[in-house]
Parts: sequence; structure tokens; C-alpha cells
Amino acid sequence: MNRLLPIAGLLVAACAADEVDPCPNDLTYDNFGRGLVEQYCTGCHSTNIPSSQRNDAPEVVNLDSYVGVLEWVLEIHEEATPDVPTMPPGGGTTQVERDLLAEWIECTVIDEARRYGQEREQ
Repeated sequence: MNRLLPIAGLLVAACAADEVDPCPNDLTYDNFGRGLVEQYCTGCHSTNIPSSQRNDAPEVVNLDSYVGVLEWVLEIHEEATPDVPTMPPGGGTTQVERDLLAEWIECTVIDEARRYGQEREQ
């Protein structure tokens, strides 16, 4: 029986090694989010864009700060990360960019948005 313990340990370690890390990249607003949002979103979703040039983007949806991203993160995730995104309306993001955006949102931004929302309520 004692001879099986090291083998069982190896099997557990092998199974753990096969698990895929859902957050393999250390994505932050500064090293990823800001650049993607500036490239694809703030052309319409910015406080600096007059309403006549926002291409029907709601005036309350502004993503030119991390706070703006936190406030709209669920909508961003829903509209910008699927295989066929509705944002940006003209397309443009690659599948790799959408996958990284989903990872950043799911691994970092959702939790930060929850904390931000809780702080605002206090």
C-alpha cells in the first residue's frame, strides 16, 4: 500500500499540471486595457467627443478613464468579447484581442468593478 502513495501523488500533480490557467496573462488597465479602449472605443465613447460626432453612442457611456470602464464593464464584456461582437460597430478587433479583453475583464476588472461599486455606495 505504501508504494502506491508516491504514484498517487504523481497522478494528482499530473492532473493539476493539465489544468488550464484561466488567467495566464498579467493584464492590467495600464499594460492592456487603456490601449485597447483608446484604439477601439474612445472614438465614440469619450467625454471629449461632441454628441454630434459620437455615432449615436449614448452620452453617458464614456470610456476615457478606468472609472468609466468599471462602470460599464458588464456591457463591454457582453458587446465586445463574443465571436461576433456588436462593439465596436464597425468591427476591427481580432479574435486574439477579444480573448484578451475577456480575460482581462473576467480576471481583473469584474472584481475591481464590484469593489468600486461598493465604495460608491458607502
